[in-house]
Amino acid sequence: MVQITVKELGHKIERAHKGQNTPLLNGLCEDLALPALAKDTKERVKDLRTHIYNVVNEENYLTSLAVSQDDPGWIAMGSAQRKKDGKFYLYFILDVTAAQMVNETGPRFKLLRIEKLDIPIYSLDWSGPHLLVGSNHGLVRLYTLRQKEDKRPFVLAAEYKAPADQMAYMDGPLYVQGEYPMNSRIQRVQFAYNYSADYVYRRWQPLGDIPVPDRRDTPDVCSQFLSVFCNRVNIWDAVAEDAPSSSIKVHPSRLNCASWSPHAPCTLIVAGGCAKTLHIIDTRANRTVWTASEAHSRPIRDAKFSTFIPYWLASGGEDGVVNIFDIRATNHAAVAKISGHEGVIESISWSNMRPENLATTSADGTFRMWMLCKDAVPVSDTFYRARKWTKDDTPPAFLRPDERYIRQNWCGNAKDLIVPWAEAHPNYYYDDYDDPWGRSLDLEPQTMLLMGAIGVGGWGRTDKGPVYIGEDVEKSKGPVVEALCTEYPSRGQRHHQISIHIRQGPRPDCA
Repeated sequence: MVQITVKELGHKIERAHKGQNTPLLNGLCEDLALPALAKDTKERVKDLRTHIYNVVNEENYLTSLAVSQDDPGWIAMGSAQRKKDGKFYLYFILDVTAAQMVNETGPRFKLLRIEKLDIPIYSLDWSGPHLLVGSNHGLVRLYTLRQKEDKRPFVLAAEYKAPADQMAYMDGPLYVQGEYPMNSRIQRVQFAYNYSADYVYRRWQPLGDIPVPDRRDTPDVCSQFLSVFCNRVNIWDAVAEDAPSSSIKVHPSRLNCASWSPHAPCTLIVAGGCAKTLHIIDTRANRTVWTASEAHSRPIRDAKFSTFIPYWLASGGEDGVVNIFDIRATNHAAVAKISGHEGVIESISWSNMRPENLATTSADGTFRMWMLCKDAVPVSDTFYRARKWTKDDTPPAFLRPDERYIRQNWCGNAKDLIVPWAEAHPNYYYDDYDDPWGRSLDLEPQTMLLMGAIGVGGWGRTDKGPVYIGEDVEKSKGPVVEALCTEYPSRGQRHHQISIHIRQGPRPDCA
């Protein structure tokens, strides 16, 4: 990896933005996905357009999102808010542009139906007519939406409960000093990429006229899905409700996410959580085969393999950063970084049309689209880490909470900082001749040069600024909790399609 100084960073940005009056400002705008400033320009055209759908004003806690693969335009959104009737709502929305029912002057989305469940919904996944619902108390349910005549009955097909030895975590203390607390939620559910509902359906009916398939006769399909509970990844066979086929304890700390590799179905899983470490699990050996320690400075919220490149891996954390890893590298460190959000990264979605594109959602109320580029640099993060700082300097506004503590401790005013940041770096030593990381002010500091990304566009904003043509500038209701790449192209459009939703706050929910 290449080390870079502040002076070299300035030269690199100037070369990348040759001929522009403000190369550093333009580079920073790209890094933060902000509209680039230009003289005498009031309207700008971009390739990302947004559409908003208000669910209901009473809905304040949407948690999860799923998109149908077989029925173009069908979107499911789950809620963990108990309504006045004591139920939790599962909303089904139709994107009419995907269903080729387009009235160009009419609304793009419409509400199809609301299913009322007796359990809160924390995670969803959809494959064919099967819909997975992850709830609390270690419970996962499998529902079917199989077409019958002109109706789609919503039927509970199976129920999966975490084993008793895993539920024992809930019987002990939920909070241990120095550790993140466990909870009974199913943090993530996901079907394997080669999951076949028809294969499962045939195995469910061994006494019928349909012959039961031999697994050796159907090597390209499976009946597996995963769930994340406490500090374990459970692998389930959809036809076996009594216990998971395998359970992998990844780390003593709580897990927040796990997802299959699309290039190694039923084999490789990436997982991350409160230990701030990325793990790649091989289900054939039921153990971790690759790790990236300290992948983030705060807990990891989401991690996914690239749709196109089998050795690319993206992770997002509570430090507001998205790191891109190349698992072929021997040092297991990030090779690219996106640091354009001001809050916790809630989810990541790789494009299914271009390998360099991905989308991110954040607690700062924004959804943003990025394009990885070899000439792009994570300007704000690189400049901060390569800069010489003195106690008289004003700290940059984009400092992460743990970095803010390091600086305040250096300046001697960290006493008012809230735990746990006050315990983040208790062993650092500072004096008047060192910067916040203990580097001598007499030396030219360096930092790792990572590849960055160009902000293509986004939705949701917290301030006023230049408006793109076709952009909806309504403020988000709260954190944008999930983004998914749809499996269908909208009519007349061939670019990356994303569905998003919002939770919490005073404004209506959006999709």
